[in-house]
Formats: sequence, C-alpha cells, structure tokens
Amino acid sequence: MSDFNRAPGLTLFPAVPVIGGKTERVCPAGDGTKTFVDPAEATAQWARNGARWVHVVDQDAAFRRGNNRAAIKRIHKLARSISVQVSGRIVDEDSLEAALDSGATRIVLSTAAWENPEWVANVIARLGEQVAVALDVRDNVLASRGWTDGGQNLGSAIERLDAIGCCRYVITDVTRDGTLAGPNLELIREILDHTHRPVITAGGIASLDDLAELRELVPRGLEGAIVGRALQRQVFSLAEALDVAGG
Repeated sequence: MSDFNRAPGLTLFPAVPVIGGKTERVCPAGDGTKTFVDPAEATAQWARNGARWVHVVDQDAAFRRGNNRAAIKRIHKLARSISVQVSGRIVDEDSLEAALDSGATRIVLSTAAWENPEWVANVIARLGEQVAVALDVRDNVLASRGWTDGGQNLGSAIERLDAIGCCRYVITDVTRDGTLAGPNLELIREILDHTHRPVITAGGIASLDDLAELRELVPRGLEGAIVGRALQRQVFSLAEALDVAGG
C-alpha cells in the first residue's frame, strides 16, 4: 500500500443546491441537458453511491427569494442513512430552528449572521459540534460585515470565533465557486495556519488531482471538501472521488 493510501482521508460532501424545491440531477457524461429532481431523491442517490455526507444549500434563502424548507425536510425522511449539512442564510432563530427541524446533522451559520455576533456566540454555546461557521472569502478578504467590519483580515475573525468556541469552519472562495478553476490552496493553507479547528473547503474543485492536493492538507486540519459542479457534470464520478479522497 502506498503512503498516499495510508494518509488520513478527506471527507467529501456532494453539493445539493435547492432552488424552487428542486435540485439539478447529475448529467450523463457529455449531456448538457438540465433536468431537475427532488433533493431527497438526489441525496438518496448520493448515499447509494457511497457518500456519507451531503452539503445542502437553500439557494432561495441565500438570495432572499423565499425558502425551500419543506423540500429540505423531506431529505431526512427519504435518506436517513446519510449525514446532512445544511446552509443557506441561517441568520436568526427562525431560520436556525427550521434547519434543525429538517433533521440536519449540522447547520452552517451564514456569514451574514455575523452582523449579530452575540447571537452567533449563543448558538455556538448551545449547539457546539452541531454548528459550523461560514467563511466566505473574496480576494482573501472576508465578504461580510459585522465582526469583520467590512473587511478585517481572516486571522482576526478566526481568532474571535475560536475564542467563543467555534468547532468548525466552512471556507468558500466565492470567486471560484462554480468555476471549475481549482481550489484556492493558498487561502486554505492560510486559514489552517490560523486555527486548530477542522476546516471544510468549497469552491473550484475541478479534478481528481485537486482532491489529491487537498487530501495532503488533512494532517494540517483540512477535514473535508464540498464538491459541486465537477460531480454534477461528471468530470469525475463519486466513486473515483471517494477513491482519491479516502473519506
């Protein structure tokens, strides 16, 4: 067995973006046709193909167009064997309770929630490991207000979050999200240097080589990777990705 295969595994999170109660189905290789299915059915398929987690994004909530709470709640009923991480503008008690009521294993507090830092601290104190905090980054500056005051550096924000007990971060380079341009390894390394908490990355993953590079960062604290368009377009299969990621 190679040293690579003995290395700690990287947990993969197939992305399930929900818009209007539906999510785009995985396209057959070479087929650019878009069709949409129930997110619960899509999640159940990821589970059958070997995924242990999915990352569900309420896109309508994220862009303030309403929400998909009913559709997301069906996921837990149909796909009980898989762990579900839910995000999408979770910024107050109403959106938090809805996410928890959906059966989510973990919820990701939106960067916008930082406009109410006392509430964020209270949620982390109450829920601990059940909470991750989003770090949405543009050009190495946090794309948020509140604690970061319109662009304080990453280190300061992470120090504050570490101090109140944040257990995990979900880092997205918003300039690469959905682009298949490759992950921002420099940014990921910078964040790993600032915290001992587990980090999940999102944005830009385009190849199995990208996953191999990310797996090399697992000993430094990278826990997982959210993979969206590359799986959706079958640039590689989930089986191939799991083989490389080992998690």
